[in-house]
Amino acid sequence: MQEASRNLAEKTALLEAHQREIQKVKEEMRQTHQLYLNRQISGDGFRDLYAPAEERKNQLEAELPRLQAEVDFLKVNRLSADDVVHESATLHKRWPTMATEDKRKVVEALIEKIVIGEKDIDITYSYAPSSEEPCKNQQGLGPG
Repeated sequence: MQEASRNLAEKTALLEAHQREIQKVKEEMRQTHQLYLNRQISGDGFRDLYAPAEERKNQLEAELPRLQAEVDFLKVNRLSADDVVHESATLHKRWPTMATEDKRKVVEALIEKIVIGEKDIDITYSYAPSSEEPCKNQQGLGPG
């Protein structure tokens, strides 16, 4: 989870730098426009300076939703991982007081199959459900 937190911090910093770059380009465009309004540059000069800045701004803004989506995705995954850790700790605490049938339900939900060989035991775990599913399922299990 530390790597996920580090990755989230890096992506967030990248997103923030990207947003600052957009603001910087917008400010350059504003200044160029002001030069034109003050008649300090010609129409051709304005176009030569403004068009590349506008294109850069459009490229940066087009990239922004992807970067924001990456950050949002990492945040959701981190929250999901935090939920799984919390629910696992809760299950661990409740395990001794749970009814045998409830324990069986938990094990059956986690294990797809168990193969017992002569010298080894092979356990195949079920798919990894979203954190929402085990949270909802576990909340329905009561002690005793």
